[in-house]
Amino acid sequence: IDQPVQTFNYALNNLAAPNTQILFKNGDTFNVSSINVNNISGPVIIDSYSDPSNPSSVKPIIFSTEVDGAWNILVLRSNINDWRIMNLTFSSGGYTSGDAGPRYPGGIGLSGTNNLIYKVKFSNLGTVMVGLNGEGNSIYGCFMEYFSRYGFYCTDGDPSNPLNQKQAIIGNIIRQAPEDDDTFFSDHREHLIRFQGGSKTFIAFNDFEALDTKTNIVIRGNSHEVVIYKNKLDRVNTFAPQNAGSEEYIHHCIAESNLYIGHDDPRFNNGYGVRQEAIGIKATNIVIRNNIFYNYQYALSLSDHPLVGDVENIFIYNNTIIGYQAGCAMMVTQDLPQGIENINNLFYNSTLESPG
Repeated sequence: IDQPVQTFNYALNNLAAPNTQILFKNGDTFNVSSINVNNISGPVIIDSYSDPSNPSSVKPIIFSTEVDGAWNILVLRSNINDWRIMNLTFSSGGYTSGDAGPRYPGGIGLSGTNNLIYKVKFSNLGTVMVGLNGEGNSIYGCFMEYFSRYGFYCTDGDPSNPLNQKQAIIGNIIRQAPEDDDTFFSDHREHLIRFQGGSKTFIAFNDFEALDTKTNIVIRGNSHEVVIYKNKLDRVNTFAPQNAGSEEYIHHCIAESNLYIGHDDPRFNNGYGVRQEAIGIKATNIVIRNNIFYNYQYALSLSDHPLVGDVENIFIYNNTIIGYQAGCAMMVTQDLPQGIENINNLFYNSTLESPG
């Protein structure tokens, strides 16, 4: 694009075309309500630049003025392919989602194929930071803070594009509401990553600290071949159907080389004095390997599901568990799960002594 335009909406819907690059100036704020982009294939690059005559390192802010309306600031529909959105900030009027205040929009709804969101900041948003489905999309190196429902909402629920596979969520940092902001805790808290009904997805090298979400990573739906690798987590990681009435089969997933750190504050633990479990499993063929678990009542919880059936073939290798107190446990099981391999794991209480 060789000449300036005035609005973010016009640039994306009227100027974007294959082999174009659209740049927004650092330090500027672009007010929008919400934007839908449909049927524009790339490669398209949406990025920022610093004006040499007025240098700035502040990313351009895409600010939504929407209240109780749209669910996302930017929606890239299922026929959007090969877009790169980089070095921008998405923000709105607040991070309430309709329970304790107005519902403000989330960040980006992304479908399509082979799209990238890179080094984007999401701050002060309601609902969802990134809604993700489609195939082969990547969220890399982003920073997210102050949101009310989800960090990532990944689902195959879009009727026009039922795929949810070959996704990558890599190297992102998520920080939840400020610790001293008690108003946040009355709003609609959910999960950092809600992955439902997908496959062949890589979640790695992320740093998650979500003081008031139910879980860090939830693998739900008919999901398989999901890798959770080298993340820092402070919530629960689950491989399980959505609820007791959901017949969903999760299988052939792995959690490897992650650091799980539990909290002591009951505000963050659903009323308990410490996080109960680090990983909950109602699934089959799950590998838990080379992880470190610290300050949980127990590292693993295994239980059957009334519709899906038995927990089977769970492989637990080479983990280090440092429990909460002398009464902590490495694993809690229900209904005698089948095919459990528990090999070469180290288990200590908080004094680094074997609980015995």
